[in-house]
Amino acid sequence: MTGAVRVRVKNSRNTYEFVLKRNITILRGDSGIGKTTLYDMIREYNRFGRSESGVAISCDKSIVVLEGNDWENDLDATHNSIVVIDEGSRFISSREFAERVRGSDNYYLIIGRNYLKQLPYSVDEIYTVKGKKNKKFVLIYSDIDKMYDHQNRSRFPFKPDIILTEDSKSGYQFFSEVCNSFGIECIAAGGKSNLIDALHANKGKKILVVADCVIIRISDQYSVLLYICKPVPSVLH
Repeated sequence: MTGAVRVRVKNSRNTYEFVLKRNITILRGDSGIGKTTLYDMIREYNRFGRSESGVAISCDKSIVVLEGNDWENDLDATHNSIVVIDEGSRFISSREFAERVRGSDNYYLIIGRNYLKQLPYSVDEIYTVKGKKNKKFVLIYSDIDKMYDHQNRSRFPFKPDIILTEDSKSGYQFFSEVCNSFGIECIAAGGKSNLIDALHANKGKKILVVADCVIIRISDQYSVLLYICKPVPSVLH
C-alpha cells in the first residue's frame, strides 16, 4: 500500500468523509458519536449492495468489514483493500492478526477504544468522529507538543533524571532510545506492582512515569513530572 486514500460513506442520514494515510488507522471516542454507525453502514453495503442497503461508498479501493471465526481465511484472500474492524472482534488482540497486518498490502481502519499494543500504529493516525449529519475524522492528539525524534532539543519541555516504564517490553525499548538521545536514564519497573518500589528506590530524583491504567498516589517526596494513564502506541513512526 502506498499513498493516501480518500473515502466517502453516505446514506440518507449520515455522511462520513475521511482520508487513510497509513496502513493502520485507529478510530476512537465516546459512545454515540457514530463509530458503530460507520461500521454498520459498511457492513450493510458489503452484504446487500448499494440499492438494498441505501449506502453509497466512494473510494478507489474496495472496502470490507472483517469479522467472524473465519477471519484468517477472509483476510488472506483480501488484497489492496480497506479492511474495517470493530473492537468486538477479539482477534485484533492476537499475535496472528498482528503478523498478518505487518505483511499486508491493505489499509486497516480499527474502530474501538482499547489500546492495541501489538500493532505498530502511529500516534498521528488516531482519530475521533466529529459532526452531526456530515461527519469527519479529527485527530485526537493534534495538540500534543511532540517531544520525541526532534532535532531541536530545546522543544523538550523538561528533563527528568529518570524515565520509568512499567515493563521491559516495547514501551521500554522505545523510551530507551529517547533517553539515549537526551542523556536520561531509563529503567523498567518489571510490572505495575513494582512501580512504587521503583519510586522509593529513586527518591529525590525527577521521574517521568509511563504506565498503562495504573493509579499511583504521589507524595511530596517524589518529583514525578508526568504520568501517562493511557500510553501512546509503542511504535510512533
